[in-house]
Amino acid sequence: MYEQGIKGAPKADPFTISQGYISNELIHFVGRGKDCKSQYQVLLEILRLGCLSNSEENAKKPSGIITELEINGYAKISNNEMYVPQMVCFCDIPIKDLKIHISKYSKFGIAFSKAFIVKNGGMPVHYIPKQAPESGHINKGQFYNDKAEKFMEYWDQSVGNIRDIVIDFKGFLDFNVFSYVKFFDHTLSDSDPKNYYFEREWRILGNLKFNETDVKRVFIQKGFDDDFKKDCPRYNDRICFL
Repeated sequence: MYEQGIKGAPKADPFTISQGYISNELIHFVGRGKDCKSQYQVLLEILRLGCLSNSEENAKKPSGIITELEINGYAKISNNEMYVPQMVCFCDIPIKDLKIHISKYSKFGIAFSKAFIVKNGGMPVHYIPKQAPESGHINKGQFYNDKAEKFMEYWDQSVGNIRDIVIDFKGFLDFNVFSYVKFFDHTLSDSDPKNYYFEREWRILGNLKFNETDVKRVFIQKGFDDDFKKDCPRYNDRICFL
């Protein structure tokens, strides 16, 4: 599935978890939907800037500063469209099991220690199977849609001191709960791009600034190794081929 590309690669973390279903490293794969050459250029730019961000404009802002949270009160939360924060995402998948994930994203990525991501505010998302029953007549997706719609009504109708309380409570829910909820369809195949559960996603709201020493591995597709050794010689001891 993969191989360590360069001799002298970092030794295994002494705190390696003794199981195979989660990883000590969280990986961000770049350039989804782009061709390989474009994905490679995106990777180089990220390493040059030392920043992961959802846009060039936001990359200029400090790490951990949440500058965007799009809330569409007319969308359904179960479609993952009501809350769209500025964020960067990572997968918690052992390297040997990355095949499905990279087939959906790309073979170019950057790995950081889980401790580093947590230090910068990262958290795993809360997955909800939308078809699971909530009661005798509705499923989880519809239940959350109804509750989110009712919450928006309370927000619109609140006045006076109650509105101040709701503002505080709404800010907490918007940035700490709803921004980390993700619905998925459990009936889809493992390889389906919309089977989000297999992403094992973690999120950081805002940007992630990093130094060269924070990077644990750099994943590249075979055939780009000679270019990468010239373009980013400081990372040659951390190359992994996918």
